[in-house]
Amino acid sequence: MFILKDEPFPRSEFQRKQTRVVRPEAVLVLPTAEDIILQKLTWYKLGFGSEKQWRDILGVMKLQGEKLDLAYLSHWIVTRRHNYAETLGVLESLNRGLTQSGF
Repeated sequence: MFILKDEPFPRSEFQRKQTRVVRPEAVLVLPTAEDIILQKLTWYKLGFGSEKQWRDILGVMKLQGEKLDLAYLSHWIVTRRHNYAETLGVLESLNRGLTQSGF
């Protein structure tokens, strides 16, 4: 469980969440594939990443393939002044991941 930060990326991530019913009495609330990728890239950049994190990133990219919303990913990696994306700083890692996953 994570506390929602009052910052643009976490708010966007929360607004885009997906609800999945796994059984009538069990509902899961999950982030989108794109938000998982961005979050893992951010953790990886901050030094919390490991080869397992990197494999997870590549796995999500490969599994989603053409379904990935590249425009959304680009929105958060493009450096903009006074924008939370500036602090994500994961453009190089995202490009490397897309290349390694076959994009």
